[in-house]
Amino acid sequence: MLGKGVIEDEKYREWMKKFGGETQHIVGSEDYCAQSILFTSHAIAQLKLSRLDDRIFPIPQYNNIPLKLLESLPNLPRNTTPLSNLLQFQLEPSPVLSHPEQQSLFDHHNPKSKAVEILEELHEYKALAIDVRAEVAKIAATVAQREKRPGDDVVITTLGTGSAIPSKYRNVSATLLEIPDHGNVLLDAGEGTFGQMLRLMGVEGVEACLLDLRLLFVSHLHADHHLGAVKVLGRWNRLHRDQPNATLHVVAPRMFGMWLKEYADVENFGMRKVRFVDSEDVLFSRGTRGAEASVAQLKKFLGLTTLKTVDVIHCRWAYGISLEHASGWKIVYSGDTRPSEKLVKVGLDATVLIHEATFEDDMTQEALTKGHCTTREAVEVGMRMNASSTLLTHFSQRYPKIPVFTNATSSVGIAFDMMRVRVAELPRLPRFIRAMEVLYSVECDEANEND
Repeated sequence: MLGKGVIEDEKYREWMKKFGGETQHIVGSEDYCAQSILFTSHAIAQLKLSRLDDRIFPIPQYNNIPLKLLESLPNLPRNTTPLSNLLQFQLEPSPVLSHPEQQSLFDHHNPKSKAVEILEELHEYKALAIDVRAEVAKIAATVAQREKRPGDDVVITTLGTGSAIPSKYRNVSATLLEIPDHGNVLLDAGEGTFGQMLRLMGVEGVEACLLDLRLLFVSHLHADHHLGAVKVLGRWNRLHRDQPNATLHVVAPRMFGMWLKEYADVENFGMRKVRFVDSEDVLFSRGTRGAEASVAQLKKFLGLTTLKTVDVIHCRWAYGISLEHASGWKIVYSGDTRPSEKLVKVGLDATVLIHEATFEDDMTQEALTKGHCTTREAVEVGMRMNASSTLLTHFSQRYPKIPVFTNATSSVGIAFDMMRVRVAELPRLPRFIRAMEVLYSVECDEANEND
């Protein structure tokens, strides 16, 4: 596993040759290895969704051809091969390097690729997608003519929209807010969050995003909401290593702060640059206490007038958050919770409510037992809050593609992994639901997408 430029050093290649001519060298290098997509099913699903709106549902970043070829380097050991997906090396009874039969590479630019062939078979969906795009174009024209509203340009990226454990269609919780001219906010960071960012944005895009990251909010201590936090913090710290005064605010339960301090004893991820704020210290019901300086600095960075947490109904030390901006918008994130009157109160008249909707409507008892919401309950919270738009997320992995959704309204959208939407574009999402239901019907799922 090599850093940038290492294998281009003649001394390194000379060192490789000292192992002898029979040694097999497998090189992992960003420049010399193809960045192909391993889970092609997810990429194909994203390709299908992109027919509705290719800006809101972008194709993951990939490159089936490496930027540079190992063969271009002189004086390499003869048994040198680049690392690739599913490559196998057998040690016994005799050394054998093999490329097992792989699925065809995802390549949406190639009309003969499996991905494009599958898409072309979805006749009803493609026809609906054309109608939806025409309808959305009319909405976009209306939005363009109206007076600009507060928050229109804020971008919401749902990096992970599943609950409990990752699946190939939905990773666990992570939502990114990009506030123009102020910075970025990450709402939860389940395991694999950085990988999702990398697949969506590419290396340069992730670096730009993390350079502007101002706040990480962790709603509660369940692993699917925070196991990716240290990776994100470490990458943020690496980008700011030459900026000793750089700070990243973390608002989270007090026990998460203790966990970070203990983790810092075994890995230097930049804890010294973290400004930790206990969620209890910014509770809506109490006002700011004990963290005034940190909160004031954070609000200044992000242009906020109000930053408040609210204790919600899930587990001990579980919180939602409300962010109000000086320009007039308000975004509320529920974390994991049952329907919460406190959340309704703190989020009254929200521009956007991002709310968990773990279970379908006939699983109310399980939702009650596990401290989650059904889709109907989440929608009702948005209605009681008078939220302009409600975005549903955190779906049970029993609904890997689309949740069971029986109470659609004109202000409710369904989140998908790697969905990237401006607040002004949120009214488009409800228009997509009918086409999505056709796309993910049993008939459409008969297409062979096995990884």
